[in-house]
Amino acid sequence: MKITLLVTTFNSISQNYYAILKHKGFKVDIVYAINEKQMIDEIKQFNPNIIICPFLKKFVPKEIFNTYPTFILHPGIIGDKGAYSIDNALRENKTLWGVVILKANDNFDGGDIYSSVDFDLRDTTKASIYRNEVKIASIKALEILLQNLTKKNFIPQKQPNTPMHTQLIQKYRAINWQKDTTKQIIKKVNEIFHKLDIDDVSSKYPSQISGGMKKRVAIARAVITNPKYIFYDEPTTGLDPNNASKVLNLIKEIH
Repeated sequence: MKITLLVTTFNSISQNYYAILKHKGFKVDIVYAINEKQMIDEIKQFNPNIIICPFLKKFVPKEIFNTYPTFILHPGIIGDKGAYSIDNALRENKTLWGVVILKANDNFDGGDIYSSVDFDLRDTTKASIYRNEVKIASIKALEILLQNLTKKNFIPQKQPNTPMHTQLIQKYRAINWQKDTTKQIIKKVNEIFHKLDIDDVSSKYPSQISGGMKKRVAIARAVITNPKYIFYDEPTTGLDPNNASKVLNLIKEIH
C-alpha cells in the first residue's frame, strides 16, 4: 500500500509515523502543505492509496479528500474541534484528554472517527504534553487506524455535532494582574512561550539562551499584558525564517 504523509512540518510525530510505516513495508511519500496546487500535483504524482496528516495547519483541499481517503490526527478527545485543543484543555483544567484520527470531509474536524486514544492530562505545559502523552497516544492511534482499515466490518464512529472551541488568540493570553491567579498567569506565560517556540526558556538563565530566543522573550514580555500601543523596531531581525514567521503570526493576531 502507498501512503502519503501530508504535513505542515516534519515534526517528531510525523517522523515517528514515517518510520513506523516504512518498517511495516508501506511505500511512503512526504508532501509539505505549501499551497493547494502544489499539494494536489504532488499527491497526484505519487497516487497514494490513503493520505495521513499527522501534523497539518492548513485545510485539506476538497479535490484531495474527495479523491483519496484522507485521515487527520487531531490532538483532542472525541467531540473536540478546532485549533489550540491542548491549550484549551489545560485552561479548562481537564483531567482526561486524548487524540483521534478522523476522516477528512467538508466539516472542519467533523469527519468520522477511525481511531481514538485517551490519556490522563497532567497539569503542565503544552510542550510537555505534546512531546510525551500526545506522542505516545498518536503512535497507538496509528496502529489502531491501520488495523481498522483492514476490517471489513469496521464502522467508524460519528463525530458528535459539537461546536468549535474558542480560537486562542493573543487577547485571551493577556495577563490581568488584578484578576488572574498565579496558576492562570503561569499558564498564560507558557502559552505565549509555546506560540513563539521558546518553551524551555522559563527554566534557564539569560546567559543560557541564544540571541534569537532572547529576542522572542522580549517580544513575549512586550505583548503579554495586551498593551494599548506597541511599537515594533525590526522585530524579526536576526531570526531564521521559521521563527520570524512565528513572530509575524503573533503580531497579526494582535492587530
